[in-house]
Amino acid sequence: FENLLEWKNGLFEVQDEGSQIAALLCDARPGMQVADVCSGAGGKLLVMAARMNNKGRILALDVNSEKLNQSKIRLRRAKVQNVEQVLVKKGWSNERWTKKFDRVVVDAPCSGSGTWRRQVDARWSLTPQKFREYKEAQSDLLENARAMVAPEGRIIYITCSFLASEGQEQIKNLMVKAPELELVRIEKVWERTVLALGGGNCPPTDGKFLQLTPGKNRTDGFFIAILRACHAY
Repeated sequence: FENLLEWKNGLFEVQDEGSQIAALLCDARPGMQVADVCSGAGGKLLVMAARMNNKGRILALDVNSEKLNQSKIRLRRAKVQNVEQVLVKKGWSNERWTKKFDRVVVDAPCSGSGTWRRQVDARWSLTPQKFREYKEAQSDLLENARAMVAPEGRIIYITCSFLASEGQEQIKNLMVKAPELELVRIEKVWERTVLALGGGNCPPTDGKFLQLTPGKNRTDGFFIAILRACHAY
């Protein structure tokens, strides 16, 4: 597909459906202030920028300069103009961005178990030490997101994982110490985003979290939770 003129002109990108759903559920709208704190190579950035019609601002943070460079190429090809990229160091401070954002997207580093259907050797490279580091990073990033989200704004937590310790348990642990946050039911956001674009009539969940799996949904495995800062703090 890389030889297609349409791709070279930024008219489309290739992305797993689960990743697209996660990006749509961020519900980024024109004029918003959005922070993508693990922006990586920019797949979800492209979806959010398109939904925002290049209006507003997306702050794209990552600790990996190579991924930011890949993202820059994709954003330029798609003629995205509302993204500010910032290379941060591990353990970065959120002081510059406290309570600034309508949406804070945390597509956290994780085991990647949701991609094992197509990266079958990846499971053998996951060590107990790496797994502990991933979970520590997830917790730290959620704390940064908690500080960055504006009152009435949302945190969207995403992992490409099946494992409860990287999904539900992280959110439950956060909410014990974050009384200002409340869970937003996925189906309400689904109606405004996925359904509005012609997606399925109802989300594949009957609870407050969304867990996509290859067996049930024919996508990569994704965990998605949406939280709202329900009052000033």
